[in-house]
Amino acid sequence: MAKPNKETPVLKGIDAINFINEMKEADVNKASRAEKERTFNHFATMAAIANFR
Repeated sequence: MAKPNKETPVLKGIDAINFINEMKEADVNKASRAEKERTFNHFATMAAIANFR
């Protein structure tokens, strides 16, 4: 049986400011469409040659 989840703590002070800044930075630094396609192509190539038994 699953254990009950604990409440998520509320961020306050410098922790809240750091979290907001990191979220803004992550939003700006998203992968481009070309980078996503290149990554998917690499994955497809590796999946095609993989032999899992």
